[in-house]
Amino acid sequence: MITATVNMILGTFKFNGKLNRIQFWLGSLGYVILVLIFSGCIIYFIDNTNSLILKVLGSIFFILAKFSLSVAEAKRINDAGYPWYLIFLKIFPVLGQIAVFILLCLPSSEVRLSK
Repeated sequence: MITATVNMILGTFKFNGKLNRIQFWLGSLGYVILVLIFSGCIIYFIDNTNSLILKVLGSIFFILAKFSLSVAEAKRINDAGYPWYLIFLKIFPVLGQIAVFILLCLPSSEVRLSK
């Protein structure tokens, strides 16, 4: 799990590549654990200090974490043989989220459905 999470973090700004199902889900689990730990720390310190710097740092962290997970989802969809831009289906409230989740669960494929 640690290796998968580190690979996801290091691959944040590399849009080419693939992530198989195990790497993606273990990396996502690691991200969730990191976000929960970081959120607990931020909430604890914000309640005690009311620091604007901590609020800004927390916001930057969550934006980067969301961006990194979106890149990982695009790589995972690409690994399943579909074009990466299908991640934008998430714009549609319920059905888009379900469609992207189904795409993330598909097995890896060597066949490309688009160029």
